[in-house]
Amino acid sequence: RDSAMEMGNVATHLYVELDCPALNIERLNAALCRMIERHDMLRAVVGSDGTQRILPTVPPYRIMLNDASRASLEAAERAALEARDVLSHQVLKADRWPLFEVRATLLPTERVRLHVSLDLLILDAWIIFRGFKEWCQLYEHPETKPPKFEISFRDYVLAEQGLQHSQAYQRAHAYWMGRVETLPAAPELPLRSDLSARKSPRFSRRDMCLEKARWEKLRASARAKGLTPSGLLLACYSEVLARWSAAPHFTLNVTVS
Repeated sequence: RDSAMEMGNVATHLYVELDCPALNIERLNAALCRMIERHDMLRAVVGSDGTQRILPTVPPYRIMLNDASRASLEAAERAALEARDVLSHQVLKADRWPLFEVRATLLPTERVRLHVSLDLLILDAWIIFRGFKEWCQLYEHPETKPPKFEISFRDYVLAEQGLQHSQAYQRAHAYWMGRVETLPAAPELPLRSDLSARKSPRFSRRDMCLEKARWEKLRASARAKGLTPSGLLLACYSEVLARWSAAPHFTLNVTVS
């Protein structure tokens, strides 16, 4: 997040757009407020010293609306793209609530484009998928009363800290401390411009779809060799980087698995 870092000034962040027919924004907002009240980490902030804090109460959240329902299709799409431009690479202040933002663009023909910006300081992939499902349930069935959580993220942190006294942790710690001096640097990739000149990095998602039969065949082949699909894909990614890197021996880390 620090702009002083090379390729900094960027958050570990997820941006999602959803096109929804005939969405009731007030009802959706009420469901979101219930989510915020129910999930501690939706009320979390992170101080400059890296300490997380759960706010006991927060003001009612309001989804920002941009009404382009009576505009032309071209003008409405421009309005939606403006929201995307603001939110898709958002870097929120970590010590201020909320560490997420939701906007809605009202489009012609009773459509709503929902813009959801989430900082992954407070969420991981599993809870995001679960959270969207729960948000949908609370929207469709406002009378729903989900069960209370028995543990909090604080409990998890304390349990994780307790593991530091275990033999398994000590073995892993000794292994990685022994590797620090020998770990190679990042891939040496050809660049079009100096990294230090890039003050606000922009990311583009690249994707390709395999037809289901080919994907299942690939998964079966990986399984037969004791590999997970994600491990196989990461190996493919590494091979591509090695093809372009000046040095084939490099360290690769993944912020989102």
